[in-house]
Amino acid sequence: MDGQTSVSARSRRTTRRLGTGRRADAGELAATRSQGFADHADCRSATDPRPTRALAHGRTLRNRDRKDRRMKKTESTKRLEEENADERSRAERLVESCLRKAQGRGLVPSSRPDWTQFSKVLAATRSEMRVDESAITTPMARLFFAVASASEASNILVLGSFQGAALVWFAAARPTAECLGVDICPLATQRAQANIAAMGLSAKVRAMDGYALADEVGPQFDLVLVDVESPVDGRASKKICATMLRALRRRIAADAVVLVHDACWAPFANDMALVRQELDTANGYPNTTSFAIDRYGVMLARRCNP
Repeated sequence: MDGQTSVSARSRRTTRRLGTGRRADAGELAATRSQGFADHADCRSATDPRPTRALAHGRTLRNRDRKDRRMKKTESTKRLEEENADERSRAERLVESCLRKAQGRGLVPSSRPDWTQFSKVLAATRSEMRVDESAITTPMARLFFAVASASEASNILVLGSFQGAALVWFAAARPTAECLGVDICPLATQRAQANIAAMGLSAKVRAMDGYALADEVGPQFDLVLVDVESPVDGRASKKICATMLRALRRRIAADAVVLVHDACWAPFANDMALVRQELDTANGYPNTTSFAIDRYGVMLARRCNP
């Protein structure tokens, strides 16, 4: 891409630390950048106070003001809180409403999620997983789990898997499926592998370029989540999602369900318009819709048989 990079959209916090709990020193940062993986969520610039993002083809910074960062931090804190019975019931009804709309449009088969199983997995993620920060909120996790459960998918791809915060829900919902997470950053991939192992799940995680995956000979994916970004004019952009979907066309099955994260996040509105152009009737997606399950939202489409 002529020097451009793409990014897995995971990290939204203004401080980053190494897994040991200490800050990265200048030597560690230099060594990381020399490998082409600078500004990973565990390796940040000592002079730049802005948040870092995990890249799918390098690393980049995302600009946003202090108010926006405070809102993100508040939401992330809420994400970790235990749900009481009323909150859990409201969340389940909201996701089931979205699921019925998706089912009515032929995007996923008719099915009701096993919320008891979801609650068990949710409790396990809080005790077993180590994720520095994630934009995958509990409502979004519920929707991922519900869509994956209903999809009957056998080959699942999470492009931009970072430390596994989204991957875990697909793997948990479809334990018999082949589930693959892809992220260019080896440090994030190692953490994701450890998290998946701690959860007792069988998903695989690979540190590789999304284009390399597109060029590989392998089975087609029938459930795909795309959650990557790239720097454009010094700002994070989701245009790379459309590019990745185009590159992966031959690896996406004829009846695949495709999700794109951050569909309702205002700074990405123009980028998501390009994603919708890729997920249109001409490319085999007769029906595409977005769900504002949280402030980030998700786009959902299903490829039709040719």
